[in-house]
Amino acid sequence: MITTNIKFLVVVLSLTIYFQNSNAYSQGIDGKSSDSKTDITNSTGMNKTGPDNELHKDIIRYTGLTAVYPVTFIIGVKAWQWGSNHQFQFGSEHWFGQNTGLGGADKAGHLYAFYMVQRLLFNVFDYTENGKNTKWLYSMFTTFSMGLMLEVGDGWSSTYGFSKEDLIIDTIGILFGALLDYSPVLDAFLGLSIEYMPTRGFINHRKSVLDFENDYSGWKYMMNFRMAGFNYLWKKTPEFFRYVQFDLGYFVKGYSPHYDKNIPEYNNNTRNWFAGISINLSEVVNDFYSDKNSRAARITRKPFEYVHVPAGYRREEVIR
Repeated sequence: MITTNIKFLVVVLSLTIYFQNSNAYSQGIDGKSSDSKTDITNSTGMNKTGPDNELHKDIIRYTGLTAVYPVTFIIGVKAWQWGSNHQFQFGSEHWFGQNTGLGGADKAGHLYAFYMVQRLLFNVFDYTENGKNTKWLYSMFTTFSMGLMLEVGDGWSSTYGFSKEDLIIDTIGILFGALLDYSPVLDAFLGLSIEYMPTRGFINHRKSVLDFENDYSGWKYMMNFRMAGFNYLWKKTPEFFRYVQFDLGYFVKGYSPHYDKNIPEYNNNTRNWFAGISINLSEVVNDFYSDKNSRAARITRKPFEYVHVPAGYRREEVIR
């Protein structure tokens, strides 16, 4: 379920904030200045050596490999009713059909969340492993085992149940994230992001500000095609290319049992897709820094690679 996924994501992001503030992020290829050509290669970026730095990396590595499991287990027992059912059960949630419980919004959420977790952990382990191939094993295995743990825990819950569909879509998100980590060229062109705007039902009837994960009609999931990628392939490209991206996305209306009731425009459950053009704000942020690969620049632009700000044109269609 997307509710479980987003709450779990908060745990992972909290750990990631620690990693980020501990110099865990390696230098990436993005952030190229517009008047110079940057090599499209993965780089560990951190060149400090010595016992203190290696100890620092060891702490981050083993925290990343182990801490999320007990934290997730404790939250699962307290918040997601793990152990409330004494018989393991499977849940058949299906995919993106009209008559599914959430119209596929939960599956889109799983795809995005595990894509993002894979990419964040890859940056962490790229630093701790000094760029060695173990970074792939650690990032992909850790992310997949998180998803498996969530589903096994849900199997012992009276609310959810083990969902093979969730695990499959988690894996697709992980593999897509790993593909972009492996290919800086593709990473320059492609990405997944989310957008959230509170609905009228949530604003008027919210249980709490933190209950936004149940406001399903406010979420949009999209793939972004960034024109900035052409800067890595062509020596001369129009400067404005860096700021343009094309979006292809999916969202639902009317499926939230909490906030869509008594909202006239949500009387009928709808699944929707959209295509549009928007501003690549990560490139806008880059323009504020003379050193595009500085730690400050990388940390500042990172959120805009995963969160989409509604600035641009969009055409929406209802899926019949």
